[in-house]
Amino acid sequence: MDRLLRPERLDTDPNSSSAAQEWTHWFKTFQNFLAVLPAEGLNKLGVLTNFVSPRVYEAIADCTTYAAAIKILEDLYVKPSNEIFARYCLATRRQKAGESLEEFLQALKTLSKECKFKNVTAEQYREEAVRDAFIAGLHSSLIRQRLLENRTLDLPTMFDQARALDSAQKNSELFSTSAGSSVMAAVPDSKNVREDLPASDLPTTSAAVDMKCFFVVIRNIHAPNVLPVMLCAISVRRKDIMRKSVGHRKHPPVSPQLQHIGQL
Repeated sequence: MDRLLRPERLDTDPNSSSAAQEWTHWFKTFQNFLAVLPAEGLNKLGVLTNFVSPRVYEAIADCTTYAAAIKILEDLYVKPSNEIFARYCLATRRQKAGESLEEFLQALKTLSKECKFKNVTAEQYREEAVRDAFIAGLHSSLIRQRLLENRTLDLPTMFDQARALDSAQKNSELFSTSAGSSVMAAVPDSKNVREDLPASDLPTTSAAVDMKCFFVVIRNIHAPNVLPVMLCAISVRRKDIMRKSVGHRKHPPVSPQLQHIGQL
């Protein structure tokens, strides 16, 4: 009989997605095997050692009791569940293409095991339902992600966190917008500079404007989307100044000798 109930050697990777499921099944088969063995003088820790692989044994090598070894293995394979994330997965699970009604129902039942449902009052049930619907219906994926990081979360605490995250997100967007506007307002108008100076000084003026623009970019490089806009503005204004400076530049007079050579 013990040969029929003999379990396979435990060699499951604790980091695999099915680690908890495989551990639960193996441990049940191992308990069934222990139940048919003679109880008198049974060394459970020794039997356990014979049915785990060498890499699994490393986790329980220092254990002196069977209970301590089982506790370590449970902690190794069964990770703490996130109740909030499990409720979200259950609420947003949809039937997949080609999935039968029986398979869809079984998937929902499996997801519900991680939700830690318990007997609660009608008021507590209402708050949990509102909490789950609030998280699932949020427009901001960033706020939803931060809320799902909590393992447990009641309705008032959830709303306080969501409101703080929403306020921080809006303030960040407002800061980015105002920083970009202030940088663009600080750029000097190259047209005014060109009108106030003689044509011979235009190349130098172009360099001066470019250096001022570059200085403004460096000081405000922390503002998002500012650097690409500023570099584009610098390039366009520099080309505009150089193009018009060529039209204002006077050619040097031609000497009589060169004019005589040109007539030959």
